[in-house]
Amino acid sequence: MLIQELLTLLCLLALAISVPIFARGCHQIKSEIPFQGENITNQIEKTSTLLDEMCDMINEFTSSAIESTQQITQPPTDMLSILTALLKPRTPSPVIHGETQEERQIYEVENNKTQETQDELG
Repeated sequence: MLIQELLTLLCLLALAISVPIFARGCHQIKSEIPFQGENITNQIEKTSTLLDEMCDMINEFTSSAIESTQQITQPPTDMLSILTALLKPRTPSPVIHGETQEERQIYEVENNKTQETQDELG
């Protein structure tokens, strides 16, 4: 029984010490919340401003690109002309392929010359 009473007393003592420490910590957090909240709000506003500027720049770039493409107008091409341009060879090719015949001279290998060079080297 004595051990049980000592453990209970120890737990009550620990609670009596820890409750004021937790209360002080909560008060410090409560006092810092408005300051930290203001910092977070300022950072969000800065980020929002940067994003707005980036969106404006992208919008200006795309609108100028659209205007420049509208200035260069080309007549619309039909599908047949596009396919013809892709399938038509770009370089003219000769009508007859591979029918040129040239007479060529046939050389024979002379074994005696190779034997003579081997004798000279040996």
